[in-house]
Amino acid sequence: MALERCVVSIAADLRNKEDEGLPALSSIVDIWSWFNHKVNLLRTILVELDRGYLMEKHLPGVRELGYTLWRKNIYEDALLASRVIDGIVAWSSLERNTSLPQSRPLIQSLIESLRSLAMYNALFEETYVSQTIDFYTAESADRESDLSPREFLAHAEKRVKEEEARCQDLLPKPTMIATVSATERCLWGNHASALAKKAIVPLLDSHDTDGIKQMYRLFARVDSLKVMRKAYQDHLSVLVMNTVKEPKGGDENMIQLLLNIKAFCDGLTKEFHDRELGYATTKAFEKGFAGRSGKPAEMIAKYIDSAMRKGQRGASDADFRSLLENVLILYRFTPDKDVFRTFYSRGLAKRLLLSRSASDDLEKEVIKILREDYDPEFGKGDEMFKDLALSRDLVEEFRRAAKSMSDVARALSVSVLQYSSWPIAQKKKTTRNEIDLPSDMQSALTQFSEFYKSKHGSRKLDWFHSLGTVTMTARFKNGTKELTLSLYQAVVLRQFTRDERLQYDDVKAATGLDDRDLKITLQSLACGKKRVLRKLPPGREVEGTDSFIFNQDFTDPKRNLQIPGIQQQETVEENKQTTEHIEEDRKFYLDAAIVRIMKAKKSLPAEKLKTETIDAVKAHFRPSVTMIKQRIENLVEQEYIRRDDDDMNIYVYVA
Repeated sequence: MALERCVVSIAADLRNKEDEGLPALSSIVDIWSWFNHKVNLLRTILVELDRGYLMEKHLPGVRELGYTLWRKNIYEDALLASRVIDGIVAWSSLERNTSLPQSRPLIQSLIESLRSLAMYNALFEETYVSQTIDFYTAESADRESDLSPREFLAHAEKRVKEEEARCQDLLPKPTMIATVSATERCLWGNHASALAKKAIVPLLDSHDTDGIKQMYRLFARVDSLKVMRKAYQDHLSVLVMNTVKEPKGGDENMIQLLLNIKAFCDGLTKEFHDRELGYATTKAFEKGFAGRSGKPAEMIAKYIDSAMRKGQRGASDADFRSLLENVLILYRFTPDKDVFRTFYSRGLAKRLLLSRSASDDLEKEVIKILREDYDPEFGKGDEMFKDLALSRDLVEEFRRAAKSMSDVARALSVSVLQYSSWPIAQKKKTTRNEIDLPSDMQSALTQFSEFYKSKHGSRKLDWFHSLGTVTMTARFKNGTKELTLSLYQAVVLRQFTRDERLQYDDVKAATGLDDRDLKITLQSLACGKKRVLRKLPPGREVEGTDSFIFNQDFTDPKRNLQIPGIQQQETVEENKQTTEHIEEDRKFYLDAAIVRIMKAKKSLPAEKLKTETIDAVKAHFRPSVTMIKQRIENLVEQEYIRRDDDDMNIYVYVA
């Protein structure tokens, strides 16, 4: 039949052509267009036959017959089918390599032809998706080694957008879904874990919000957010740990650096509305904080101390409260709750006693948060405020009760504190006071002591002069100044009312201060920014052979001056003593916990006892296994517990 002879002839001509790639595809599509037009024309001419006789006899119509012949002789022919496939591959490679539209009308015609003949899936879609997989698998390997992680993510997102645009212009939706999915898998999905570990490091280190957003979008597309969160958590814990161990600029910068990291991470969680990312942040911070014992908790307390001393400094109430809340959130991450509590309480005590707090209301807010959300023991802060309020009333009563009072006594303000509520250093057990006060100052204190004893006969007052402050008038050549000093500074400075020049030993004999306190006090008066004394010979360190002169030439634009004193500075020795005190407290705490556990259980295997001990004290600190072993052995020596006679790995409570 003529139609069949025509198709066979076309197939023979196409097979004899030596074209490859797009030219071969173009030849096939061009002859298809001619053939399709002729078949439709023939169908129009033979419309009566097509709709009548052929339909009656259930025979294929003219168009159906033509399409069947074309499919059989052209698209199902091995050689010609391979040329179609090669053409599709050549076109898709050209488009992807140039990132520009190429031969789109030709491909559109091919797709129409294949869909008309029910050959689209077999010839085009399978070929196109397969080539997509091959192309992007190879490109992923090449580009990932050539590009930075940030550049690779940008390239991957660009490629996906190109594929989506190409599919929207040319291909059916099912093909688009399969193609885009293949692109995503091959570019990054199949190795999402390795890419996440590699990419998250520079993005987190540089706080690259846009880069992490891009990464999040891409990983969400391949259902790999869990993988990304894991990489994020792992590196964030390293970042936090490094910041905790060796903060840039020293330990003083640690908390601000951690706040910056936390704020960045919180911003990501909020941006993505991803609760799981928030959990990953918390776990990372907890692990990072565990990298250094004690110091992070100490620095959080000191950061709060500094903030409370400085106050808002132009920040709104809301911003300042937000800062304090964010710092307290860091407190959640440290296992050393007892370290924070000790340093925070010490700082609070000094701020209150030296009137260095910017806001009593904010102090009370922080205490309330700590007491209600973290540890009831912070309620001692409330006791401090009560002591100060009672002290103010007591001083007023003292002034009213005294029949005769010197100017010094009238100016006296005393804070009467409970030992149990104030974490101040224990009074030295010596036979004399820590400093010998001038007679008028000592007389005022004696007068107050007698008044206090008349009200509370059974109570005894211990004076802590290292925490005292004095306001005194000093006259210089350039005018009179009101100086706010520590008690130590004031007593030292008053020695120069008799002699303008004194030797170190003269000051020591007159004040009774030990060398450590005296040297630091003289250093603050003669070597600091406000030098009301001159040191001979000049220098930053005070030696026992130095002499000192009252600086008549001292000048300052302000009339009221505050000269920082030793009680306002955190000394290395104080820090060491506090740390040692914490370590001793931990021993007692562990001993008590172990005894309580053993009293309740009567006997326990060693490992079980260690586990229960850690659980019992975890709200305060995280003891090492070595420390627990030492305390167990100590309790064995003290005969609170003993080893079982039959099994040395079991401990027994001794009633």
